[in-house]
Amino acid sequence: MAHKKPLHMGKNLTELEEHFKLGKTIGHKKVLQLCTAANRVKEHADRQYLDRDEEQAYVFYMKYLNLISMIRNHGEYREKKHEILESLGNNSQMLVIYDKLEKLKDSLEQRYSRSGVVQERELNKQRNQQDNMTIIVTQQKLSINAKELLEMIRDSKTSMLIIDCRAEKDLQASGIRYDHVVGVPVQLLVAGMTAGKIHEKLPPEDKPLWSSRKVKEQIVLMDYCTEGNLRKDTPLWVLNDILNNWDQDVVYKKPFLKVEGGYKNFQLCYPMCCRNPSYVPSTMEFNDDARLEDIEYPNISEIRMKDDSFGSKPQPNRPAVDRNSKVAALHVYESKSKPITELLEEQEKLMDKSIQNEREMLSTENVLKQIHDNQENVMDDNEKFEEISTLKYQLMQMEDKQKEFIAENTRLNEQVQEYKIQEQSWRESGERISAREAELLELEAQRRIKEKADEQKRVEQERDRLARDRLAQERLEQRREEMLRIAYENKRRLSQQPPTVETNVEEIRPKVPQFDRAAKPSANAGVSAAADYNQNVYREVQRDFAPVYGSVV
Repeated sequence: MAHKKPLHMGKNLTELEEHFKLGKTIGHKKVLQLCTAANRVKEHADRQYLDRDEEQAYVFYMKYLNLISMIRNHGEYREKKHEILESLGNNSQMLVIYDKLEKLKDSLEQRYSRSGVVQERELNKQRNQQDNMTIIVTQQKLSINAKELLEMIRDSKTSMLIIDCRAEKDLQASGIRYDHVVGVPVQLLVAGMTAGKIHEKLPPEDKPLWSSRKVKEQIVLMDYCTEGNLRKDTPLWVLNDILNNWDQDVVYKKPFLKVEGGYKNFQLCYPMCCRNPSYVPSTMEFNDDARLEDIEYPNISEIRMKDDSFGSKPQPNRPAVDRNSKVAALHVYESKSKPITELLEEQEKLMDKSIQNEREMLSTENVLKQIHDNQENVMDDNEKFEEISTLKYQLMQMEDKQKEFIAENTRLNEQVQEYKIQEQSWRESGERISAREAELLELEAQRRIKEKADEQKRVEQERDRLARDRLAQERLEQRREEMLRIAYENKRRLSQQPPTVETNVEEIRPKVPQFDRAAKPSANAGVSAAADYNQNVYREVQRDFAPVYGSVV
């Protein structure tokens, strides 16, 4: 567990009240916007509480309660009460916050009342004075132009190291023609990184030059095209911060100098002093807005609440016994015992590396001593100087490693001691795990299970819809194939049948009925005459045009 952070916001709780007061304009916002703001404030408060910054945690929790009070008095509270309760959480979360506030208040009152607060204030004043003195000193000369840099390069008496921080491909393509230039790719410059970590990630040929920064009189920092004051979080600013604040046990003789205009200006002014002076990299402007757009503020997962309100008072009831607390405690013990074993194993490996490094340092020091003591050495002065310089660089690298081993070992020892001290308290307090925390864990588990079930249901519905669409498509394809098969079969049958004999159209055409006007039915003929008449309809008749005597009626 980390130590409590020092007090830095006030001398008493009254001074902290100024920090959690809400502005007058915030009350005009919509109630759902206030709920979102309250959830974010609670997120910050929980984070500060875990980081052991009691003042920040107290201020954020009080600000959260003020927002809750403003939400209750808002005009839209009654209309959107259900949505507000779903967004803010249930009463058990509020009780947890009240408990945390009571603990923070008691702890802060005790810390403010101690005499150690005065000592902390004095130390902070001394640190501020030292920072102000450093600022005054560094204001003497912070940058040089291309002409001054060229004069320093040509001056053989100047002990100088140029640290060039550009992209790795740009460092390889072009650079200053100078023996004491070390290139640090911008990919390695991350805020909070130490100089020792940079040493580990540099190529082997650049490590001696990086280690020589300890003995150089002047350090010159250079990037591609920076002008004016350094901007925060830029590669050159990060490099300056690493060398000033994260370079262990290294005291620089003079303040760092920045090349005004960077390598681009020097390349334009003195191309004859550069490798591949015609090279122009594809640079990208550093933009703070791009970083701001990438920030995502998480929202607290919505938890279904019971039908109650914040103002409801808890009814007296029998004390609840959580039978799952013992199981949770055992789980905590098992999870806490694993880091101790891992820390001890890591510490053992670190000690082995430290012993091996000390042996190598001792061997290198013996070689240096032999070179100094041996007066009959056959090497000339130049070879002897180069040999001694190489051994000193190796020794400085080993010293850097040894310091890192010591710092890492100290950190591991502190963690092991903290785990050992707190292990007993974990065992004592394991049986007293809060029932509210168990309820919160259960609600969180139910929420996750419900989300998984909803996601699974949504996937199944989508799968069913796709299956129905696929089945309908298959049916259409089958129907189309069946129709094509029938058409192909009819075509094949027609192509295989022999051609039919042509029939006479005249024979097929129906005959027109013919009537014999000469054959008339007689009165005595009766039905038979009518039948003969009907039979003569389709009978071929030879008409007789001979003259007939008498009159025709």
